[in-house]
Amino acid sequence: MKLFHDYTYHWWELGLLKLSLLALGIIIGKYFAPYIHGSVIKDVLVLAFVLPVIYLVIITLPKIRQSN
Repeated sequence: MKLFHDYTYHWWELGLLKLSLLALGIIIGKYFAPYIHGSVIKDVLVLAFVLPVIYLVIITLPKIRQSN
């Protein structure tokens, strides 16, 4: 059984996904704000966002250079 498949989405479908994730992030931030404000959890969440972004940039740049 192959768990991961290649999928093709339209730009507007990915836009809907991003919009829903943005809304989820706002809801979670509103709900957990008293617990996150000024704590170590905030730093962990920032790292959980920043580290994957750095990884994706490092992985994507060589692919962009190869395609040019």
